[in-house]
Amino acid sequence: MLADEETCLFAAGLYANFGLDLYAVRAADGSPVWRQSDFGRGEGATAQGYLLADARRIVVPCGRTFPVVFDRQSGRFEARFPSGAARRTAAISRYCRATCC
Repeated sequence: MLADEETCLFAAGLYANFGLDLYAVRAADGSPVWRQSDFGRGEGATAQGYLLADARRIVVPCGRTFPVVFDRQSGRFEARFPSGAARRTAAISRYCRATCC
């Protein structure tokens, strides 16, 4: 779970064949802002690890497979990164530099 003054973000999904669900709710009362459901079903997408976010994006780690990126305001899928630690780190760095500011 990741929270700021206005929004709480959390992800669920332990088994790859079920995909992952990503939620944003209002911190004040828990009412839903948006939901991204069943992303990556059967593709190895499982929410495993700490969520990372900036003002525009949410990065969901998926254990030993690819991390995925969603738009923070809408929950829309933006990108996924290749498997393998070195390739993944380089891809995330390039993506963040290209989409920053």
